[in-house]
Amino acid sequence: MITQTRAPLRTASGARAAILVDRLRALFWPLAITAVVLLSALFGPAALREPVRGAMPVGARLEVGGDYLVLAPLYAILDTLSLLTLDQHYAVLATLILAFVLWRALRRRRRTRGWRRRAAVELGFAAACLLGLVAFYAFGIIGPRPMAALVVDDPSAIIVDFHSHTDHSHDGRAGFDAEDNREWHASAGFHGVYVSDHRTYGGYAEGAAGNPERAGEGTVLLPALEIKFAGKYASVLGSAWRYRAAMDGNHLIADSLYRAVAAGAPRPTLVLTIPGGLDDIPAATPDSIGYVAVEVSDASPRGLEQSRRDRARILALADSLDLALVASSNNHGWGRTAAAWTVLTIPGWRAMTPQRLSTAIERKLHAERRGATRVVERRIPYPGATPLALALTLPVITWQMFGGLGGAERAVWLLWTWGIALGVALLPRPRRPRAT
Repeated sequence: MITQTRAPLRTASGARAAILVDRLRALFWPLAITAVVLLSALFGPAALREPVRGAMPVGARLEVGGDYLVLAPLYAILDTLSLLTLDQHYAVLATLILAFVLWRALRRRRRTRGWRRRAAVELGFAAACLLGLVAFYAFGIIGPRPMAALVVDDPSAIIVDFHSHTDHSHDGRAGFDAEDNREWHASAGFHGVYVSDHRTYGGYAEGAAGNPERAGEGTVLLPALEIKFAGKYASVLGSAWRYRAAMDGNHLIADSLYRAVAAGAPRPTLVLTIPGGLDDIPAATPDSIGYVAVEVSDASPRGLEQSRRDRARILALADSLDLALVASSNNHGWGRTAAAWTVLTIPGWRAMTPQRLSTAIERKLHAERRGATRVVERRIPYPGATPLALALTLPVITWQMFGGLGGAERAVWLLWTWGIALGVALLPRPRRPRAT
């Protein structure tokens, strides 16, 4: 009698314990995400920094619109992935694959009859997850989505991109025309953007007619050209008539530039672009033609790699040669994330025509050089390219992503997290067999 009455009690107690464990397991991820969202608000790194000092910029902030906030978790993840170097992308993918394998190996699962059937199920699930990951990356690269924009408090500060492209470049995305370029930059908070297609002013010429009459009335497209000078790639600022006589294929001929200047043409404005070599850089002087600025941030995948790996060397180069530091999107029509912005103080720029604005920017670069600009960039950790540093990529960038969230974005993260948790909890569950 004692045995017959206690066995059902033990079985019922075990069932209740199993239900409690299931509920706690279901709450693990919502509670973990909530903890990270709240703790990162107190201790997480800021979203922005200045490359020179590494400090949070004063009088500048990121802003997102309502369309961004609706799907803030999705867009924050895509923005973070868009700012990684190629090695960091490989590290993230390797970490995800390893986590997937461990999950499938250690998870509890119903036994499937036959090893062939089990293998088929696992391979099919792995293929579906891989296709989902590829689709996620593809949407981040070519999908339409809102952008986070830089906003500065100083009305005399203008935000400029010194290097971008359209489909007139051989490597530009097909269909990415001058107006698409303008929209991309306007969405990211830029006031002016140099369209520096490879060896052609076609993209700028196509978009110049759409420029506002005054620079403060909308995002202005400015003339530039990407071409080699002294063996290095340069973004050459200014109108075509100043440089066409010196163009020889993919090179600017120095002797031709000297003759043009001697004949009364304005001095060339050359910005050293990356990725590329940093040795033997000719700097402009009163008696010689050379570079007046260097990119400290370039948002192409290889550019991101070099700008982080060689950051100290680029800063030393700018200091030794008195070069202005600039940021460039190097945008070719892919992605919807700005990595960095160049800020210049030009009183009265909003009332200038586009042509006068371009001239004012060039004059400031030549006159003030190292002190002409301030760069603001999205903060993404780069501990190095060692195996250990790369192994830590995913947790480090995740902490950075949460640290850079604004207050409204944190609220949306919590709403989505607990909304999904509630939805999962309300799903019908298979009934457990009653204890007998």
